[in-house]
Amino acid sequence: MIFLVSMLVKQGKINIPKGETVNILTQEAIWVSRKISGTYHSRVSFSAKGLSNISTTLDPKWCGLSLISITNNSKYDQSINVGDGIVTLTFDYLNRKASKDHVEIAASRQDIYNRFDMSDIESKRLQYLQGNEHRTPFRIKKNMRESDIYKQLRQDTPLKRFYNNFLLNPIVLLVIGAVLTKVGESIYKWISGLFS
Repeated sequence: MIFLVSMLVKQGKINIPKGETVNILTQEAIWVSRKISGTYHSRVSFSAKGLSNISTTLDPKWCGLSLISITNNSKYDQSINVGDGIVTLTFDYLNRKASKDHVEIAASRQDIYNRFDMSDIESKRLQYLQGNEHRTPFRIKKNMRESDIYKQLRQDTPLKRFYNNFLLNPIVLLVIGAVLTKVGESIYKWISGLFS
């Protein structure tokens, strides 16, 4: 039996019965241009537990949520925390734009998830799934620009990023400390030599 994940979520966990497949709609909406494609890959931490997803592609000009199918091949029921990363998505730059100006697959794969019984999904979530907030590049960009995380990223200046990523690195601080210690010793010896 194949489940839409909302039926299996309890207390912030997605429960996957042994031998079953669940379909998970991601929380992130993605839009890529005609010059970008990608692939979804299994995570080793999941594979080691007997969970596998069918690696699939992110088509050029894709717009929407990702629908990830995960199968529990183990002998035991498994669970995943809601919000945990479930796949690795890699992006590829294409030398030429994809030939089609539109994607032949429905945005967010509504054509697939509409086949499932969604009677237990809360109305607000169902309204979101059936809406356009994650189906057009304009809406995705608008939602991104209005998000607090994006606003914070925009406030970070290159100098601030350099300071946070380089100067606060423990190894860099250790090297700076060692250099200052040597310089301090040299200055102390020089000053001591002046008064002796």
